Amino acid sequence: MTPRATATARTEPPRIAPRDLRTSPRRVSTLEQRPVVAASRASRLRRRPTPVAVAIGLVIASLLAVVGGNMQLAAGQLRLEQVDSRLAQLQSAYAAALASVAAATSPQALARVGGLRAGPREILPIYSVSLRSRLPAQSVSSAPCCSQDR
Repeated sequence: MTPRATATARTEPPRIAPRDLRTSPRRVSTLEQRPVVAASRASRLRRRPTPVAVAIGLVIASLLAVVGGNMQLAAGQLRLEQVDSRLAQLQSAYAAALASVAAATSPQALARVGGLRAGPREILPIYSVSLRSRLPAQSVSSAPCCSQDR
């Protein structure tokens, strides 16, 4: 036979006689019984992660934590700005209300409302005094109204 005819004639793999496991003195391990198959997805997931993979995971987790913290900080700053603007509005409204109350309760306004042409006698004007000059000494006298002699 030619080599080509020999190759064509052998289409079946050669048969190997089966071994009797009961008569075999050596025990066959489970690794020898299983055929070698590409690693399944489950076995790949069960593998221990390498230190590089752990380091990459830690870097990604820390970056996500920094991004989350930055978002919280930005939200806090926005809230602080809103509260600050509201406080400025309330302070200006309070100042306006205080000015209107002060104008309405001033002695001149009370005199106008009361129909008085002249200001009341109890209201004394306070004149400005220079602080560079000394004030005169105060005089104290005993009043006879306060004695206990009856």
